[in-house]
Amino acid sequence: MTAILVPWRTDHGPRAAIYRRVRAQMEELGWPIIEADSGGQPFSIAATWNRAFEACDDDVVVQWGADFLLEDVNTLRIAVRLAEAGRPYVYAFDRVTKLSLGETTLLLRGRRAPRRDDKPPFGGVRAVRREVWEAGRYDERFVGWGHEDRAFVHAMRINGYDRTRVPGQMILLRHPGRAHAKRGDAYYANEAANLALMRRYEAARTRAALEVLHSESTVAPFVG
Repeated sequence: MTAILVPWRTDHGPRAAIYRRVRAQMEELGWPIIEADSGGQPFSIAATWNRAFEACDDDVVVQWGADFLLEDVNTLRIAVRLAEAGRPYVYAFDRVTKLSLGETTLLLRGRRAPRRDDKPPFGGVRAVRREVWEAGRYDERFVGWGHEDRAFVHAMRINGYDRTRVPGQMILLRHPGRAHAKRGDAYYANEAANLALMRRYEAARTRAALEVLHSESTVAPFVG
């Protein structure tokens, strides 16, 4: 049975309220849910994805961020079947609605989410073959969150893996973040360094160039 991997550390506040709603949808599928935490401070999405993959050995897993909902979970069932048939990286959506804080509050109170066609993230809800992660893993020099999925997807494409999208709508719930955080928030303190590292990934055009980047990382060496 396909496991759902979730990066998660509670804030006992707005993030926890959002995740309760998201987790309820995950549980509709009846699949194992693996919540992972990078450990230490600040919480690191890149390290957490690595810990989550290490915690299971399924050939196909679902990566599902703690603030994403699907309009119809059947799109994820289709994505998993495609990954099981050999597609390496399958998004369970091709359209995204990014909610405002107010819209998120209304959704949590039972209101339907609006439908828009906002710019999709590099992450989101997706079915991934394990071999894709094993070809490089997430670079744990991405601290906090920001740009780690974009770098991972770029490296994946250099390794010869493509992306597939299943038609469907994903909803990004909004929690207090950049515009509402206090200056010096540890989750965003490394954002400039994350962006610079992501640009180095995007500048890499060959597997040899990726090897250089992975050799500098603290995670397992590149094996693609």
